[in-house]
Amino acid sequence: MKYLIILFTLITFNISAQTDSAGVFLEHIDSIRTSIDIQPLMLDSRLNESAKLKLDHMVTHQYFGHVDTVNNISFRFFIIDQGYYGISSENILRGYVNPIRAAKLFDGSPAHHNNIVNPCFTHTGIAIRKVVFRNKVTIFYVQHFGGPIRLNYDCK
Repeated sequence: MKYLIILFTLITFNISAQTDSAGVFLEHIDSIRTSIDIQPLMLDSRLNESAKLKLDHMVTHQYFGHVDTVNNISFRFFIIDQGYYGISSENILRGYVNPIRAAKLFDGSPAHHNNIVNPCFTHTGIAIRKVVFRNKVTIFYVQHFGGPIRLNYDCK
């Protein structure tokens, strides 16, 4: 019974730490957006779930990328599978970085920055987790972005 309580405490702490990290991460992403007069992103449960599923898939199949080239599965599969049919994109990162550092790394990369500041993206989902990848412990960050179903042709 003693070991069960310790395990439960560790699991609870790990989930709590991940939730806190996602909040800090999103706060920083939103500060980048609002500094250039773009609305903050709203968390979407479907995009949160798709980000978690994508992170799980990368760990299970031991790849890191927007497309699983062995099974030919794109990140969009996970987003659509959760019932989100609007425009979408993905930022991914791995490494021992804190959430603020991760957001800064995304912002420093032109392609990732474009996702962050794209006003067509109005919703987001985030998964952050410590994982074993290629026999090493690391942290994966997955952020999914979503927007309307092309109601505005400026949004691609």
